[in-house]
Amino acid sequence: MATLKYYRQVISEALQNDDGFLARSLVKVYEAQTPNEQATQTTHESNGVGFTGVDAEFASSLAKQYIDKGYLSPKQIVYTRKLMPKYAGQLSRIAKQLHG
Repeated sequence: MATLKYYRQVISEALQNDDGFLARSLVKVYEAQTPNEQATQTTHESNGVGFTGVDAEFASSLAKQYIDKGYLSPKQIVYTRKLMPKYAGQLSRIAKQLHG
């Protein structure tokens, strides 16, 4: 059985090297937010999931663009690549839940 540490290592590497994984991970964190947080692009609840308050508005807009249009611009990829490592732990917990 894979550990959270293992998932975090694999996820951190993929976030740096795979644009598709990066964008899908952005969407996963967005989907972890409450519907109200998604609608307002803010963080209201301190529940350990979703974007932090400082990232919520811009990261939510990136996630919504990817959901609606299926792509991020090269500049958006650069910003997302800098942003997403802080969410590797959250993504690790999601992966562990999905894969046991």
